[in-house]
Amino acid sequence: MARYKISCDINNIKDMVNELERYKQWLLNDACREIALSLSQSGERSADSHYNRAAGADKSHSISHNVVSVANGTAKVHFTLNGKDVMFVEFGAGIHYNGPVGGTPHEPLGENTISVPTTIGSYPSKHRDRHGYSLGRLDSWHYMGKITHGTKATMPMQNAIKAIKRGANSSVKKVMVSRGK
Repeated sequence: MARYKISCDINNIKDMVNELERYKQWLLNDACREIALSLSQSGERSADSHYNRAAGADKSHSISHNVVSVANGTAKVHFTLNGKDVMFVEFGAGIHYNGPVGGTPHEPLGENTISVPTTIGSYPSKHRDRHGYSLGRLDSWHYMGKITHGTKATMPMQNAIKAIKRGANSSVKKVMVSRGK
């Protein structure tokens, strides 16, 4: 951070006030955008890594993130993971890997983050409804004639949010240090 020597001259004080106003605008807009972009890139790396760990899933996927708005120090970022098996990879499939009926491998993330309303076995058992046919809790999962134990939830989006939270301090520090250079 630059140091300033201020004399009591009215023009010097006005210059300093103008410099502080420019710095404030940079913080509220440009710095906020840079921090949001840095955090979303961290989330992308984490989501990609966790998606690729999924066993038995189609590994082709795409991740997009873009800062859609910045206003008064608040950034809004759209972060999207697309793929053929994205729901199986995020939430898992089958009882064997993902815990008991009514449970979820997702942990609460706090305010202003995604909530996960889906739990394991949340479809009614042993009858047809608008979601399809469910046989309730089985020891193995039947899919297209194969008997498997399902797919473990590798939770790429859940882990992306965790990575973003872990990287918040370092992203802010990186942006602030780059301003001081």
